[in-house]
Amino acid sequence: MTATYDLITATLVETFELDARQLTPQSTFEDIGLDSLALVELALVVHERTGTEVEGITAQSTLAEAAALLASATDGTAATADAAAAADGAPPRPPRPARPLNRATRRHRVDEPA
Repeated sequence: MTATYDLITATLVETFELDARQLTPQSTFEDIGLDSLALVELALVVHERTGTEVEGITAQSTLAEAAALLASATDGTAATADAAAAADGAPPRPPRPARPLNRATRRHRVDEPA
């Protein structure tokens, strides 16, 4: 798939401890057990890693749709950030590491009892 799809699936596996084998481009966030609060957490982690805010992702969005939204959001932002870094003579910044799963995130998983 694309780099943005790989970023989203890696984030889901690392942050929400999901099985990578259950993630397909056609899977919705609802299908994999994420509710709206978990999507907020996902958006924050993606923002930390890319510096890009992605809007428009819902529980009914597929992973492929989320990847397309992220790709369209980063097309302009990433190019601008890289151009600014190059103008300053600085190398592009590396992606941030994933944050560890915390108890608050676990409580937001749809498939786990409260």
